Amino acid sequence: MSKGIKFDSGKPRMSLLAYGPLAWLARAMEQGLYKYTRGNWQELKGEENRYRMIDALGRHTQKFIGGEWLDQESKLPHLAHVMANCMMLLWHCDAITGDNPDKLTAEQVEAMEAAKRAGEAARARLEPQEVIENLAVGSGPA
Repeated sequence: MSKGIKFDSGKPRMSLLAYGPLAWLARAMEQGLYKYTRGNWQELKGEENRYRMIDALGRHTQKFIGGEWLDQESKLPHLAHVMANCMMLLWHCDAITGDNPDKLTAEQVEAMEAAKRAGEAARARLEPQEVIENLAVGSGPA
């Protein structure tokens, strides 16, 4: 029996993402689909529209900070709208800069490796039971 091969080295590890927040993001995007049209946010180009996204991001963030969990219009969590605005803004910025999460720069790869080394060093200082407990909740050392 032969082993399968998968060439995914250096690609984003999507399994690290939690389903719940992503589902809320999808619901916020779905609400935008019904309110506007599919992909409308991708057509909002230019600096003025980037600031409009930043403004919406700020409004939802401030509502959340102020203790309001659900958006009054959509009835979805404000943080779902924060995620949606961050995603749209990052997409537009990537389009401007040419950044690509599938092809990290040498500096980005080094930063990831440094984070990995720092985490390994921190875990090495913990007692074995502490490592197991931290891995179980997915938090790592503080």
